[in-house]
Amino acid sequence: VCGNTFQNPNGTISSPRYDDLPQSEGEHCEWRITATHGERIVLKILNLDIFESEDCESDYLEIRDGYWYKSPLLGRFCGRGQAPDKLMTSGYRMLITYMMSTNQNKHKGFTAQFEAICGGDVVMEEGVLQSPNYPEDYRPHKECVWKINVPETYQVALHFQSFEIENHDNCVYDYVEIRDGHYVTSPLLGKFCGYKIPDEVHSRTNKMLVKFHSDASVEKAGFSATFIKEYDECSGKGHGCEHTCINTLGGYRCECKIGYELHSDGKKCEDACGGFIDAANGTITSPSFPDLYPQNKKCVWEITARPQFQITLNFTHFDLEGNNQDCEYDSLEIHSKMDDNVVRKHGIFCGSRLPPIITSEGNNLRIEFNSDNSVQKSGFAAVFFTDKDECTTDNGGCQHICKNAIGSYMCACHNGFILHENRHDCKEGSCTHHITSSIGEIISPNYPDFYPSRKECAWLFTATPGHRIKLIKQLEFSAKVVTPVWEQRVVEKKTFLAEELI
Repeated sequence: VCGNTFQNPNGTISSPRYDDLPQSEGEHCEWRITATHGERIVLKILNLDIFESEDCESDYLEIRDGYWYKSPLLGRFCGRGQAPDKLMTSGYRMLITYMMSTNQNKHKGFTAQFEAICGGDVVMEEGVLQSPNYPEDYRPHKECVWKINVPETYQVALHFQSFEIENHDNCVYDYVEIRDGHYVTSPLLGKFCGYKIPDEVHSRTNKMLVKFHSDASVEKAGFSATFIKEYDECSGKGHGCEHTCINTLGGYRCECKIGYELHSDGKKCEDACGGFIDAANGTITSPSFPDLYPQNKKCVWEITARPQFQITLNFTHFDLEGNNQDCEYDSLEIHSKMDDNVVRKHGIFCGSRLPPIITSEGNNLRIEFNSDNSVQKSGFAAVFFTDKDECTTDNGGCQHICKNAIGSYMCACHNGFILHENRHDCKEGSCTHHITSSIGEIISPNYPDFYPSRKECAWLFTATPGHRIKLIKQLEFSAKVVTPVWEQRVVEKKTFLAEELI
């Protein structure tokens, strides 16, 4: 057959009537080979016996890197045995042209084998890698290995433009594996699968290995990526970054440490802090922590949790200038933001003593840090987390008191009552109390509501020998007799609250 179109993964091509020593008036034959996207075609010329003319002008075998007669020329051959071992396209198409004149009499022609492959040695400064059949689904049982080589003193930078590989937590089925070198033992730069486009990958040398593997089952659209030779501007000192230099595809960028932001010149760093936070948990630190915080700094963090959630703030380090109650020098002030114009102050803190654990009253917590122009300290570090407040809905189902706890809640009862076995309701209990603590308060049953009738209560205080008990405050204690129109006497009972000190 003089010419054909092949879409097979491999095959054999030969000139018409090869081995028959034809007496022909001449022929012009074309073979077009198409592989899938992401593959390349390798042609191996097994036998060559074509009439040799100057520059192979009259009789020849011509191979082009594409489908068109003006596609890049891979080679034109004539004579006997004067062909390379193999020819390879850069894409997934190849055009083979066989031109024969009457001079070809008594010459056999040629035979060749072709194979569609993925992967191979890639010696280029930039290019494109694609999974087989991209953007259609790749085929099962495929393994492609590209060995990229760019000039010395450069690195290889790989940028994925699309990515869809069968997903698995450990990428054991289908995957793309990238190594810093040309060997399977070279350092692993990453192994990827799933649907999230990987970040840019940079080698440390001028060599990179990219391996694609598919198993026997699920097929996806695969990937498309570009690679370029990349110079690491961060390896020298000319980048000018004050803090950190990050190498990027075709350039670099400067970044700053926590507590700083990039100056408008893109290289220097200046102090920065505060912001809006909607994460479920995290860490807040003073500027430049654990180093000394800057002078004349004001930072405001506003943490917002989901509705019906509270925010708990726990300090792990605290060292601010000042040690008095007003904290007029450096300070950390914390509020619960109840509404746009309503806040509740939890406290203002300074010195070196850790503040208590603080829980917001709503789902918004505002933290404000201020420093003056004098003494600097190491600042603070705090962790925060959010937790649902079950007590906000129907009092958590509790009859009296609902107390929120981390990850849960608990019911409690007013004084004179005890918790029912169902852990939600309350029932009357004993009103006899034995108190041994050194300070506290006592309240009448059901305070601040009216105490129940026919109730007798007793409080027994036991102090350390040599100590006395002193009642230091008494609130709201009275009894009033009211005589209505119908002459029946009714006693209105008031409650009392007292605090005791040993």
